[in-house]
Amino acid sequence: MTDPFDYCIAGLGNVGILFAYFLRKKKVVAISRRAKGDRERVTLKHSGAILWSDEILTRRPEDFVKCKKVLITLKAYDVPWALSFLKDKGEIFIVMSNGLGLFEEAVRLHGKDRALGGTVTYGLTSCGEYCSELRGIGQVRIGGSASSEAQKNSKEMTEDLISGGCSANAVEDIIPHIWLKGIINSAINPITTLLKKPNKILLENPHAVELAELVVKEGKEVANKKGIDLASDPFKEAIEVAKKTGENFSSMLQDIMARRKTEIDYINGYLASEGMKLNVNVKANLSLYLMIKAMERDLGVR
Repeated sequence: MTDPFDYCIAGLGNVGILFAYFLRKKKVVAISRRAKGDRERVTLKHSGAILWSDEILTRRPEDFVKCKKVLITLKAYDVPWALSFLKDKGEIFIVMSNGLGLFEEAVRLHGKDRALGGTVTYGLTSCGEYCSELRGIGQVRIGGSASSEAQKNSKEMTEDLISGGCSANAVEDIIPHIWLKGIINSAINPITTLLKKPNKILLENPHAVELAELVVKEGKEVANKKGIDLASDPFKEAIEVAKKTGENFSSMLQDIMARRKTEIDYINGYLASEGMKLNVNVKANLSLYLMIKAMERDLGVR
């Protein structure tokens, strides 16, 4: 039997392509239901020019493959399926998808030693099939629970990413960082989607700003009730993101424009659900959740 791959990248969307680039020095295979053959050419652009383009090995989910680390970059709604279906393909499972509750699901299925989570703040947009354009330089954070084994695995992966040119660091507890990004997304993504405007609308429209502040306030209260100490203030961070990515369309708006299902269930929907369990007023999050779900239904998205 051949040695396992260093990494399986589950999902070849924008984030999957970015990680394929950062891990290009390692032995990598992509797992994709869209794969048409043993290899696919993937391309990463920056400022309109090709930064990197190469053919990478691909496998469908049902194909035999063994990996040291399974890196999940799928849309949030596909992550629970991937964590379960791919359980025999890897030793360590790293959830890099947007969304709340996904890292906890990885821990539940694979244990504290084998589960990692992370956040990505690089700005990305699609430029075609297996093509992603880098719109903003950000950072990757990787971490797990208090498990010493998880911390060792986080450090190893961070070193692999840095060697490929990524700005990355390992953290002891990833949950505050995941929740910080989730609350930031809860403000930016649905508001820009409903207004059909780029992220800078949060700097230009005072009503949008006021709504974002309400949404973030609710998310912070839910986090506090759950005992999560956020890494920084999510409203200030949301405004900073809007400044840095002003011309970008949020991933949720990109999904709606392409008539695709959004990740709203794992952002505002999750915050609303958890808030109601904890007796937190989450009317702003619930309203945004219902409005985006209404848009999906109107578009015929299921």
